[in-house]
Amino acid sequence: TQKETTGFPHYIESGHFQPALLTEEDRKKATNVILKALEALHIENSAAHAEFRVLSNGEIGIIEIGARMGGDCIGTDLTPISTGMDYIRMVIDVACGYEPDCTVVTEPSNVKVKFIMSREDLAELHRIQKVSPESIVRVAELDENFDREVVDSSTRHGYYIIKTGT
Repeated sequence: TQKETTGFPHYIESGHFQPALLTEEDRKKATNVILKALEALHIENSAAHAEFRVLSNGEIGIIEIGARMGGDCIGTDLTPISTGMDYIRMVIDVACGYEPDCTVVTEPSNVKVKFIMSREDLAELHRIQKVSPESIVRVAELDENFDREVVDSSTRHGYYIIKTGT
């Protein structure tokens, strides 16, 4: 998952998309570092959520790692859509001690969750609804009170999920 943020000072996550735009070399390095970290933490029968950055020197820096699915629609929506796999079933199987079934059950697609932070974001949703309604997976209930400033993830005005191609 590649994350978009508002930047300084709050770094509020404004969107996520899958698959992340990583070079194959960076993907391999990240996988290696994350697998070693999961092993060191003894995370064996669980989903795992790892956030990292590719540092300026090319090394992988772990930001967060834990025994859970990714939040903000990552585990529930983006991963199943981008991989075509039944990710929720896989997480449940692993938690129950069963091998996950990695069968592709739907056509994988690039996918994005966009969080509504401003009137401009809402206008973009309305544009997509007119131009490409078939790309929309889901629109959350929206809070259109834009008099309230978005200062953290809990004060975002809603979100929508769209397929962005294959």
